[in-house]
Amino acid sequence: MTLIIGKILYDQEGTGRLFSSLKNSEEKFRTLVEHAFDGIYMMTEKNYTYVNERFCELTGYSSEELTSADFDFNLLLTEKSKEIVSQRYLTRKRGETLPVTYEMEILTKNGMVKEVELSTASIGSKENLQIIGIMRDITDRKKSEEELKAAKERMQILVEGTPHLFFYVQDTKANVNYISPSIEKITGHSVEEWLGQRHWFTTDSPINDEARRRTYASLSGVINTDPILAEIYHADGNTLLLEIYEKPIFEGNKVVGLQGVAHDVTKQKIAEEQLRKLNTRLQTAIEGANIGIWDQDFTTNKVVRLGRWGEMLGYSTSEIDSEFTSWKELIHPDDMEAVKQSIIAHETGNVNEFKVEHRLRTKDGDYKWILNWGKVYQRDEKGKPLKASGIHLDIDERKRAELEIKNAKEQAENANQLKSEFLAQISHEIRSPLNAVLNFSQLIKEEFKGKLKEELEVSFSGIESASKRVIRTIDLILNMSELQLGTYEVTKRKLDLTTILSNIRKEYLNLAKSKNLELRFISNYEKAEIYSDEYAVNQIFANLVDNAIKYTNKGYVEISLSKNENDSYSVKITDSGIGISQEYLPEIFEAFSQEERGYSRRFEGSGLGMSLVKKYCELINAEIHIESKRGKGATFTVVL
Repeated sequence: MTLIIGKILYDQEGTGRLFSSLKNSEEKFRTLVEHAFDGIYMMTEKNYTYVNERFCELTGYSSEELTSADFDFNLLLTEKSKEIVSQRYLTRKRGETLPVTYEMEILTKNGMVKEVELSTASIGSKENLQIIGIMRDITDRKKSEEELKAAKERMQILVEGTPHLFFYVQDTKANVNYISPSIEKITGHSVEEWLGQRHWFTTDSPINDEARRRTYASLSGVINTDPILAEIYHADGNTLLLEIYEKPIFEGNKVVGLQGVAHDVTKQKIAEEQLRKLNTRLQTAIEGANIGIWDQDFTTNKVVRLGRWGEMLGYSTSEIDSEFTSWKELIHPDDMEAVKQSIIAHETGNVNEFKVEHRLRTKDGDYKWILNWGKVYQRDEKGKPLKASGIHLDIDERKRAELEIKNAKEQAENANQLKSEFLAQISHEIRSPLNAVLNFSQLIKEEFKGKLKEELEVSFSGIESASKRVIRTIDLILNMSELQLGTYEVTKRKLDLTTILSNIRKEYLNLAKSKNLELRFISNYEKAEIYSDEYAVNQIFANLVDNAIKYTNKGYVEISLSKNENDSYSVKITDSGIGISQEYLPEIFEAFSQEERGYSRRFEGSGLGMSLVKKYCELINAEIHIESKRGKGATFTVVL
């Protein structure tokens, strides 16, 4: 009995420990459920019977709200989720198997939509069905998945749609497993022709040996970021030069293949080669032309000098530093202001380029003339110069030659001025006594008129003719001297051409009659007013008429006046004389020039008349034109 009672007592004690253990486990389980990371709930067909804290956090409702008898669980569902729940409810009612885990949206109390993953299980009979569920917030995960998907799509577009690049993947034997569709546009070979092969349609170029070595090095695990060059055949038979970047693909520490990207650099390499050749030719030209090149950075005030910049001044490259100020110190003081103004004018944008001739001090202390020619090629958004480049050209010999020519010209001009002054002075000295001779011969002629023999009477005419010829020559010399010395002052006023030309005809009418020539004046204008210098106009037409009469032995000399459309006037002096040869026409306006030269010439004169006509025309802005042929007469047209 004692044993039985002891056994019963022992069993009771064990049972108590069992119940105590179960109670502790339930409390631990409840604590675990209440503080779980996921939301946990129990519900009947329409009502929640239990929710944990996390479920309340996810939905925004309190436990009391969710488990109350009048809470509508549809408040947690979006339209999209209602359809999912409805379909699952009908499937469960039909007794069909449902996926344990599914995803849908929930609508929180504050109106936020969240993505959740639900795992559910059913307990009880159909009449007393209960659902136990776990809800996990997957909003961030879904967002990450969407971003990853978008990134994959962008990468796919990049890989598949870049027309100038192609991507590829090779296995451990270098066979191509994947290659982007752009390969066909670049190489002419289809994707199918590339897949499963490793020869890459390569040529026999030596660069391909290095390319293969680099590929197999990558397959052995070597990572190299330097580009690989490979030459392959295009489908049309031409060669292409590819620039390739590739790296191994690792799974753990094991190489399982390689991936790479390549692009066609054929045109780029051709352009680089052409540029290299061009630079070589340019360098050769620069050295041959004795040109120095400079490039200035305004932000650092540094100047890079190339070519013969220093050599032309006697300096080595190491003797000239890169500071801008070192160049300024070499400029001749007398040229500094001109250089400064030229630089400012270009830097401020007033002129398109910087171009100035100035002297730079050489190493031995002398100065050499330099043409400094440059341009700003980079400015900031406000127009301030950032970078400029240009050249130095040695023009020392040219400038010295110009200086010699200038000095020689000044000496010639001084000599010419002295000559003109001498002629003016000597002409005046001759003219005064000659006028006295002419006047006294007229008095003697009048005093002994009718008392002298005929031979002596004729001699007076000879004295008068010769004196007038000398006086005209002196007048021409004096006029030319005045024009060459620049002492003639133009005085313009209103003139009547009709009156001036009519008077000139009257003046030369006796001379024309003495040669049995008809001197006529044709004009339809009673008045032809111009604004000009009267003396210059008279000299122009007097010399032209005198010249026409001189070189006409028979026929006529005609003066004609007409008006032009622009209200200017044209005066034509036309003769039937000996004309002018085509060879002499370019020289006709040169001083002391005559077509026939020497003592045997048929016509007298100093050769100054036409030169004076041209200079007077230039003074009053008149135009003069000549039409003539040898033996066919001549026409001089003056437009004023």
